[in-house]
Amino acid sequence: MKAQAGICAEPNLHALYLMFNRTGDAAELVARLARLPALWEAVAADFPAAGFSGLVAVGADAWDGLYPAARPPQFRGFMAQSANGQEAPNTPFDLFVQLRADRVDVLHHAGQRVMALLAGLVELAEEVRGFRNLDCRDLTGFVDGTENPQDEHRAEVALLDGGEFAGGSYIHVQRWVHAMSDWEKLALKEQEDIIGRTKVDNIEYESADKPLTAHIKRVNLKTPKGESMEILRQSSEE
Repeated sequence: MKAQAGICAEPNLHALYLMFNRTGDAAELVARLARLPALWEAVAADFPAAGFSGLVAVGADAWDGLYPAARPPQFRGFMAQSANGQEAPNTPFDLFVQLRADRVDVLHHAGQRVMALLAGLVELAEEVRGFRNLDCRDLTGFVDGTENPQDEHRAEVALLDGGEFAGGSYIHVQRWVHAMSDWEKLALKEQEDIIGRTKVDNIEYESADKPLTAHIKRVNLKTPKGESMEILRQSSEE
């Protein structure tokens, strides 16, 4: 299997996310999905300066209906969670398409080509547009993805190595709603203590200075052997 270029693509200025549910024949949809990598290559060739990339992912609930012969070994849907009045729901879709480029118009044309290719077999359930905020900062004002894998290490982290699905990847999509009015009322030091980094110059706190509740302390996951558990993040604001 050849990995989709969009899995390990470098960050772009703009993004378009399309969520679909299947409405038509499974075999025909599988045949058309197989043509999407060629579509990505055609868009990139038509707009070589736009830095375009695309990827398509199949939802955990939809996989068996499309590819019943085999299933990736660790593939499962998100488990909905709730705590302290906050909800992290499971919102499944059959297909997730991510399009990224440095030009909004290129994303529009790429999206239209995807819609034309899948016409009659899916319905568009949701469309979300994203953008790069300032110097890669999220809406809280802090630099996003400082510890993200770089260069060749991106593929080492993101792609399956060996087996029937080598070159494939698991994708976990999250959409966050920020309570910005509450966040902006916090003093700068309070915000920095919540994240575990300085805001302006993005310097990580010393380990002893990090509050136990600091974001970067809570997400620093380890295996039972003490090895770091890495993921490749592709974030954008909306």
